[in-house]
Amino acid sequence: MFTVTAPQHDNVRAATIALASDPDTVWTPALNAEADKGSEIADTTITIGKTHRDRRTLRLIVRRQPTRHGDQLSLDDLDGWRFHTMVTNIPALFGPADMIEAHHRLRGGIPEDTIRQLKEDFGLDHAPLTNFFGNWLWWHACALAHNVARWIRHLALPAEFARCRGKRLRIAFFNAPARVVTHARRTWLRLPRTHAWAAAFIEALTRIRALPPTPEPARPHPTQPGQPTRPRPPTSARPHLLTTHTPTPPTLEPEQPTPITPRLQYPGQMAAAMALGAQGVWCGSVWLTTDEAETHPVVKEKFLAASSSDTLRSRSLTGKPARQLRSAWTDEWDDPANPRPLGMPLQPILVAEARARIDRASYRKGSGAEQLANYFVGQIVGSMNESKPAAQVVFDMIDEFIDSVQHLSHLLES
Repeated sequence: MFTVTAPQHDNVRAATIALASDPDTVWTPALNAEADKGSEIADTTITIGKTHRDRRTLRLIVRRQPTRHGDQLSLDDLDGWRFHTMVTNIPALFGPADMIEAHHRLRGGIPEDTIRQLKEDFGLDHAPLTNFFGNWLWWHACALAHNVARWIRHLALPAEFARCRGKRLRIAFFNAPARVVTHARRTWLRLPRTHAWAAAFIEALTRIRALPPTPEPARPHPTQPGQPTRPRPPTSARPHLLTTHTPTPPTLEPEQPTPITPRLQYPGQMAAAMALGAQGVWCGSVWLTTDEAETHPVVKEKFLAASSSDTLRSRSLTGKPARQLRSAWTDEWDDPANPRPLGMPLQPILVAEARARIDRASYRKGSGAEQLANYFVGQIVGSMNESKPAAQVVFDMIDEFIDSVQHLSHLLES
């Protein structure tokens, strides 16, 4: 099953025009944020592929959105509507067009737009330096700039600027022509009367000034004379946003229940999580010993023979604490007499070649590399005692989930 945004090629454009021109086409209202914009959904079929061998018929879902005054018009607009298309192999029996389109937009809309903004507006499209660590810092700065822009749009700017791009931010706010003057012992910021976004600039500045101040850090307890103290930065001063992944402010979609996805393994725990309101659960380690898993054969044998106490948290693979199978590799890195692992991302760079050689040598029995081979796994490894197909794992989950729910029903009845 897949959904892919369809570029406006000739065949897609022709199918879209035919669908929009057909008076018998039934347009249904879109879901979520697009419903407030008056967007509508319809679907048809389209044949893609250049050769007869590659040709296939897929489902084409079209979303039309009414253009508003002030929008930049496009040559693809038709009769006051702007069209967005996507193709999918999900049949109508398994999902209506509006739900599939909303799911596709939720998965690809905000994340893809964030990647585009990072590359086009904040310099993440290239590595300007020859040194790896210099580029690493450059990418961190790009992510930090993106986060600051997102928070400004979310907290300060009027609603019409909530989804504006970096270029418009620079022209309207960051690079606004103004003069700082002093008059009557007060500092004034004078904007030109011809500035098109002067009212929005003043409103944004007013909202920023109205934000609550950062709370003062707790004062340290007085120490005895001669007692050493260790300074610690306040919580508000720690660079939370400067991380390897780019955390973003809440999206500007309508408020919806946040899907809680705890990382569980046992179906009984899954039933408990669903009963507490979770919309899904995340299973990871249980798939590592299935027949379809690409786990190294030596590591898979270790998983099947391991108990729950054979795992530990170690920084030896990634530089960050991660639970994995205990082996001679983790024992050597955790030995206090040996050097400590480097931080992320230096540790993976340091051990990448060694790990590849260990994986290759582990196929030869008696090479000694089997003792070093390991992989990430949770404490559920103690119950992973046999290799089975992934389908059987799913069926076992369903059966045990049903048993757990029935047990809960009996408790309620009693």
